[in-house]
Amino acid sequence: MNKRETATVLAALRMWQKPHTNAELESIATDDGTIEQLRSDEIDALCERINLGEPSPLQLAAKSSLRGLIVYCSQYYCEDITKRVTVELFDALQADGIDVSEDAEEVAEIRNELEAANELKF
Repeated sequence: MNKRETATVLAALRMWQKPHTNAELESIATDDGTIEQLRSDEIDALCERINLGEPSPLQLAAKSSLRGLIVYCSQYYCEDITKRVTVELFDALQADGIDVSEDAEEVAEIRNELEAANELKF
């Protein structure tokens, strides 16, 4: 999320903690009654995680996949499509604010290989 989106989500969560009687929002928060809505303490914890910018489980999985792709490309013959996916995944994680600095040098090498082969066309 960007800063505006984060601020809006945090504001909505804080408003949700206040007493309210909105059946439509209750329905959304409980998935039409199939789940229990978050308690105030759970909202506090969620807001804290959002404020800290902790990576989501999906982002963590993507970061792990990036590492796997880099290792694969360094140890085995790597098709250009795999190299492209590696570079694009790195760029996407970086754009999301995920720290991938430890992979930057190796991804730069992969990017250079693609550019040298004129295969990098984003």
